[in-house]
Amino acid sequence: MRLLILIFLMSCSHIKHEGGKGTFSQADFEQMNKAERSLYAVQVIEKEWRDPRGVTLEELKRSPFGKIKRVGLISFETVIQPTVSGLSDEDNIYLSKVGKQKLTDQWFWYFQDQLKNELSRIDVELVSYTKIKSAKAYREYGAKFPMWYYSESSKISSKDIKYYQPGKKLDMERHVLPRGMQDTSMLLVPTYEFLATSKPNEFQRHWINEICKELNLDAIIIVGIESHWKRGGYNKRKRIEEKEEISLKFYASTIYPFTSYLSKGLVEGKKSLRKLNIHLASYASVFSWPYQLAPKGSKSNRNFSAIKKTLLGPLNTKYYSFAELLIYRLSSDIYQARGE
Repeated sequence: MRLLILIFLMSCSHIKHEGGKGTFSQADFEQMNKAERSLYAVQVIEKEWRDPRGVTLEELKRSPFGKIKRVGLISFETVIQPTVSGLSDEDNIYLSKVGKQKLTDQWFWYFQDQLKNELSRIDVELVSYTKIKSAKAYREYGAKFPMWYYSESSKISSKDIKYYQPGKKLDMERHVLPRGMQDTSMLLVPTYEFLATSKPNEFQRHWINEICKELNLDAIIIVGIESHWKRGGYNKRKRIEEKEEISLKFYASTIYPFTSYLSKGLVEGKKSLRKLNIHLASYASVFSWPYQLAPKGSKSNRNFSAIKKTLLGPLNTKYYSFAELLIYRLSSDIYQARGE
């Protein structure tokens, strides 16, 4: 057992960390200008990175194989108010699978547009998802995620989100992607749980490499978002008093294809390097804020207007603010690898 702990600690010892010690405040965020928000992003979003074997990240970034001028956002996943059993476990607000996909679509298109604008400022091209999804390599791994709604609008309606009493049957889908995006998750574990890491790895390495080759990408970006909301009160299982709150978690990573890593290794005379995804950096942040559900058993304040005011409105406001901060983090490190 001690040996396993030692091996684990040694594997983590080369991981470097930066930022993420601060607490996000929406009020503070709204008072900041763009430059201040860029600095604030470092405070509230933790960055991790780790040198691969044989070639350091700095060496890779300084080489022609590590210059980033063209990237693609190839995976964007959400886990929103998940239910394991397919039953409501408390008197709470729940989204249908259609509602979850609509919210995921809204968040994805906003993120892509804002990321494109920010990267264009530093002369880096974000290849559009429209072009990515038409690439042959993109469809060769995983499976096309289903479309759960067919209207042009992704606006959430009263049919998509409601209050449910405990024990009511719900949609069991927990891991959601935008309509038609390629799903490369494994055994219901989202892609970002494998790839939003600083450690070089083999997960979907050929998929990433082939996409980069076909679309002439220097790196790819993956994003994962988790959100849930819970009632407060005494938790008998955990034996603690819990707050009534909404939580939002962000995970992301910028990844080099293994060809870049191997090419730099060959120049350095290192021919035995493994085919690994190499992470420029990974990012993570978790925060929560209080919110007020309708009292248990009450019939008032449970309509769609109340849900938009107490849940959807604040949730989207926080998402848009935090997405902006995450984009500052991503683009700042891409800029350092951009070269002249």
